[in-house]
Amino acid sequence: YLDPTTGKIVLFYLASTGFPGDPAQCTTCPMRSATEVDGSDGTQFTVDDNNRILISQTTDPDIFYDGSQYILYLSKGAQVIVTTSSSLKGSYTKVSTLSDGVLTTAGGIPAGHYDAATGKYWTYLHNTTSPSLIKRAIHSDFSRTLTDADFSTVISGATYSGLTATISVQSPGFAVNQ
Repeated sequence: YLDPTTGKIVLFYLASTGFPGDPAQCTTCPMRSATEVDGSDGTQFTVDDNNRILISQTTDPDIFYDGSQYILYLSKGAQVIVTTSSSLKGSYTKVSTLSDGVLTTAGGIPAGHYDAATGKYWTYLHNTTSPSLIKRAIHSDFSRTLTDADFSTVISGATYSGLTATISVQSPGFAVNQ
């Protein structure tokens, strides 16, 4: 995430150092952040103080801002967990309007965006069927759990010339083209 107040890159990551095996199975590993070192051009980072959040068995953080709060999406298998904080490097908590912070069970490895022009959230994920597809839901808030019916396919293997519908596409990311 590019911190607009400093112009520095802030990375969010699962701190699973010393944990043997799949980090997604880590039961005590925190989500942390690290900030770009001045003058390093994004090649060096310093770990920020404190954890952003401690949630078991989550991976693949995605951070974005909606004009009033920072939103951190986390993947927990085929679930997307939503957490928020008033500050980028603050403590994040699960959204209380969702049961255990679960936005959806329609897939994982989320990416999010807030479209200020429409006041809507765009939630991307890849589903867990084979072949996997990248889907998007557009929603107004976090007041309810999103179902598979809320999502539309935006990318599949068949989207690209030379690939077929049997090719899996996964792990979406989103960046605003300014």
